[in-house]
Amino acid sequence: MQDYSEITISNKPDDNLFYQLADIIETDFKAKLINSTADLDSKYWDFKIDGQEITLHQQTFSGITLYPTRLEGSTEEENTLAEKVGFRLKYSSLTQNTWVIIRDSAKSDINYFLENVHQARYSREDYEYYKYQEYSGSCEGHDHCQICWIVISCGDIDELYTNSISTVCPNCYKRFVQKSDYLGEIEKLEKEKRLPPTQAKSNCRSWSKKLLRIIKAFPYLKN
Repeated sequence: MQDYSEITISNKPDDNLFYQLADIIETDFKAKLINSTADLDSKYWDFKIDGQEITLHQQTFSGITLYPTRLEGSTEEENTLAEKVGFRLKYSSLTQNTWVIIRDSAKSDINYFLENVHQARYSREDYEYYKYQEYSGSCEGHDHCQICWIVISCGDIDELYTNSISTVCPNCYKRFVQKSDYLGEIEKLEKEKRLPPTQAKSNCRSWSKKLLRIIKAFPYLKN
């Protein structure tokens, strides 16, 4: 099992997509291209973002992936950056965002969800288990899981894990904090596509303009 994070963005090689992804990395993440190599089967483009390096890789037989340049020697910060950039490239675009269904009707943009998981994993060796009443000193009030936002109280969910940074429910602790393959757990969540907020507003404005033109053309529609 490899000891670094590798995000598969596409299972097929695609030169146009590769260059589009490289442009997004440079533009959205203020990255600097520091090295690029290619042969008959592969492309390797290395980028530096705030002193940390990631590699966008295309291979004829495996598609397009992104990973920390130092591979097994990568720090946790470098792996976190690769995951953040990789998920952004894989699941977001100008025309659609990916949301995950966390539980019941609770949903979240997958990139925001990953950010919450990253935060919850900080100082994960310091987590301690509590019953809510023991944790809070009473049954008044409640808390929320850092990851899925479920209510933790003296009610149905009355157990928690906490450190100086985050509080999480037992289910999220086991799936996203305790497990090393937390990315795999995120990938398992049911997903749905949504318009980005700016695109949704643009569509609304577009339909409003069309409606105004129709009304001007047929004034009697006002009544």
